[in-house]
Amino acid sequence: MSDNFFIFNVLQKCKIKYNRLTTNILIAKVKENKTKELIKKSAIELFFLKGKFDANSKDIADLAGVKRPLIYYYFNSVDDLMLTVIIETNSERDRLINNVLNEDSELVIKLDKIFDLHLKYTINYPFRQVYIATHVNLNQSNDFMQSLDYKNYMKLNQLFKNAIDSNLIRVKDPIQAIILFLSYLNYPIIMASWGKIILSNSELEYIEVLKNRKKTFLNLLF
Repeated sequence: MSDNFFIFNVLQKCKIKYNRLTTNILIAKVKENKTKELIKKSAIELFFLKGKFDANSKDIADLAGVKRPLIYYYFNSVDDLMLTVIIETNSERDRLINNVLNEDSELVIKLDKIFDLHLKYTINYPFRQVYIATHVNLNQSNDFMQSLDYKNYMKLNQLFKNAIDSNLIRVKDPIQAIILFLSYLNYPIIMASWGKIILSNSELEYIEVLKNRKKTFLNLLF
């Protein structure tokens, strides 16, 4: 009886230690995830919101309130960190665009909604497109290339082909239609700093210019 009681106590103690260990591991993982997300959020703020492309790991660590070595614990380099946040923001945006493209609605409505989605990302991440255009070497970034949702471009290409066959749009080449669409989306965003100076626009005034650009594009296309 005493032996069974002893064994029972030992097992109970082992169970308690195991539960404590498991809990500590889970807490550590949660803490790690929070720290990693904080680092990514700080990088986004510096690069995509403030346009500080010369920011280094110390700047990111200082803003995140963490020690500098933690940057390299989670990421191989600052470039690796930025590639991670670009891919993640790409995935989120592409998912939303895919939802729009799959809607049972007319092309003009789909393009209208995609414009609005893109403008939302422009407001949230004003320097994101500039960073991608100037810092990401597409020929050397396989992860970035693989993150792009080519299905969206294929769907858009098919929608333009259908519209051309039905004589609904003025442009008669789907590739040119896509290039026109992308240029209307991205060019004023990439050139925003110059555009605001040339047009003597405030931030809010320039956003209105971008909104009106959607109307100009749709009137040009249809």
